[in-house]
Amino acid sequence: MLRFFPSLSDSSYLKIDDDSASLEALIQNFPEYGTVYPLPLRQIKRLNIPALDYGCFGKDAHKWTERVYAPYSFGVLPRFLIETLEEFLMKSRPFTGKERSQLK
Repeated sequence: MLRFFPSLSDSSYLKIDDDSASLEALIQNFPEYGTVYPLPLRQIKRLNIPALDYGCFGKDAHKWTERVYAPYSFGVLPRFLIETLEEFLMKSRPFTGKERSQLK
């Protein structure tokens, strides 16, 4: 079983923890950077949104043979998500008035 998500996901565009040297190395080794596939590194770094990427487990993502491993995807994963959310919500603090007004 893979212990990491081996593909890009939308959450890949929410946060960059890399230092400037690492990002420069990425740019230098990215063929046609900014031309063929614009990658908004500065905007992603400014977003700085932490994310967790939980998903089903299966084979052949985005192919006609795609399938999921049902015992994990419909048994383990939902319980894991609920436990994670409950833990997060129990540790979170209420919004301040200023934070609440910024949501509007």
